[in-house]
Amino acid sequence: MQTLRRLCIPQTALLGLTAPRALPVADMGFSWLHSFRPDGTQVPSSDPERLRSLLSCCTAFSTFLDQLLVHCGYRAEHVFVLGFSQGAMVALRTALTYARHRLGGAIAVSGMLLREDPLCELTAMRSLLADRARVSFTPLLLTHGARDDVIPVSRMRAQLHTLKKAFAAVHDEPLPSEVCVKEYPSKAHTFLSSQEEVRDVLSFLAERMRLRSLELERRPDVVIL
Repeated sequence: MQTLRRLCIPQTALLGLTAPRALPVADMGFSWLHSFRPDGTQVPSSDPERLRSLLSCCTAFSTFLDQLLVHCGYRAEHVFVLGFSQGAMVALRTALTYARHRLGGAIAVSGMLLREDPLCELTAMRSLLADRARVSFTPLLLTHGARDDVIPVSRMRAQLHTLKKAFAAVHDEPLPSEVCVKEYPSKAHTFLSSQEEVRDVLSFLAERMRLRSLELERRPDVVIL
């Protein structure tokens, strides 16, 4: 969150959400999915609770977005979601499946869909995109490091290939340029780790954010429609 504040994005409210699961070792932080047993050992990908816990988080996050739009008055195209690692899994899956509206954009840093997520399969992704044909595609920015040894860049490339094939099958056209992919040769499994990556994130936001003209809004002879 501190990193995002230092970016000084204008006219933007930042809201950081804490993952719901405290990790078993003190001061290790929190997790968006069932990742570790009470003794601190890692849960294997074959444990079905991993996917169930992630889907539960995505459902809760979608409900939270509903609250922002319905009760707080935000417009969907003005809402951007960003996550790192497991948070990127939540941000990306929610952007793909959020049923209400097209969001302003989603940024996934060093993270993709969970390996055992059904959407990693072409048939499931194609079915999802077909069901959502009436909802415009939420713009995506995927940033990943070639030296990532937690979520290898090869996984990101494979899932991107699945998304491209599914989109082409449903819409009979290539994946739109609204899906941006950035790879960094020296980046490991880290958050925004270079000026180049920060610039890419800011450029993605700048191309899609709508800034208000505060000077015009103060004028009594101007009506904002």
